Amino acid sequence: MASIAALPTLDDVMAAARAIEGRVHVTPSFSSATLSERAGAPVWLKAELFQRVGAFKPRGAFNRMRALSAEERERGVIAISAGNHAQALAVAARDLGVDALILMPADASPPKVAATRGYGAQVDLESADSVEALRRMREIAEATGRVIIHPYDDAMVIAREIAGRSPDAVRASYAAACGRFPAILPELCDELAMLRTPMHESPRVNGPVARRMLAACRPFTDVFVTPMAAVAGAVADELLAHMTAAAPLERAFVNDGGDIAVLVAPGQTLDIGVAGEYSRGATPLLNGAIRIDAASGIGGIATSGARGRSFSLGIADTVTALARDGATADAAATLVANAVNVGSPAILRRPARELDPDSDLRGLPVTVSVGPLAAAEIDAALANGEARALDYRRRGLIADAALMLAGRTRTLGALNSSKPAVTEYLAACFGRGHEQLDRR
Repeated sequence: MASIAALPTLDDVMAAARAIEGRVHVTPSFSSATLSERAGAPVWLKAELFQRVGAFKPRGAFNRMRALSAEERERGVIAISAGNHAQALAVAARDLGVDALILMPADASPPKVAATRGYGAQVDLESADSVEALRRMREIAEATGRVIIHPYDDAMVIAREIAGRSPDAVRASYAAACGRFPAILPELCDELAMLRTPMHESPRVNGPVARRMLAACRPFTDVFVTPMAAVAGAVADELLAHMTAAAPLERAFVNDGGDIAVLVAPGQTLDIGVAGEYSRGATPLLNGAIRIDAASGIGGIATSGARGRSFSLGIADTVTALARDGATADAAATLVANAVNVGSPAILRRPARELDPDSDLRGLPVTVSVGPLAAAEIDAALANGEARALDYRRRGLIADAALMLAGRTRTLGALNSSKPAVTEYLAACFGRGHEQLDRR
């Protein structure tokens, strides 16, 4: 398809990020192991259902509108859309005090028509289809002087956000991560035997990522754990440390298969999506979100469970833990997930070494499958996990956790501290089957 608009450059993207900051939400991004496996490459999902109007369109609408001159704003704007761009432009025009006329096809969704009008735009439904709406838009713009805001054929509409203070800072941080990453796996392989050694046997390591793993697992030695429980989070921490050392960043995260190291500068927030609802099959549904800021003290978010890529001693669908860094969150999520457990004939377990001779879990029984559970069994398993998570929070090892099993979700509840925002937001963003545990 021929296009009038030139593709935006990185500088355009950075300018757009600065222009729309504070006018649109910073929405969660998360990885999908299932989609990545099918695609043969890492697949990331941007959860724009949390965006204003429930779609990504406000980003481009605000970026294009902010570039209008005072004279153009006075003339008003015009656009065509069947729904999302219409709502986005209506919101942007209302916020900026600009009159907007939106041509929507006659068969446009009534709720989207109503929403567009509700945001303050004029809606024209006189076009039989989008082709006619496009023709009429150009005619009306020529006759009235309104400025056309095209839904996609405009470089300022398709420029996107990025979270750095300058293009050079973003480039430098990515270069630092790319420069550090190739050496990490060989370093870990050199010390793999020690990294598979249980913490109570006092493993000794030398590499920087390996040392992060040991430091993260050391507070948890009251139960069986090896440094491997923190490997993904430690790798994420290491890469983020190199990125932030290379350049000043306002928001950044490194997601290593769902174990995430995060940075949020003062005045910024970061939303992270949580996908732990398995009611519709093997692919989890997005069922929650976490919003963090600099005051939260959270630098790591990690998820573990019996449905993950690693062995688990428990039966949790997922456990998500929030902690001061990715490695600590990774270890905590693993161990809380192990504790979400109950004896039941519906659960099939096998020794880890029968499934993988090199497993660091040795002969411990790991969960192979979980059949239908009685309500009392679900409650008992979640209660066991809750007890461990609450203990970790009392000891200052985690800030909060979300435990999910068989359609039920529990979070730990409000904290006795000056930083309740994270847990309150975490609790508010989970849907059906959620129980908030306010136990201190």
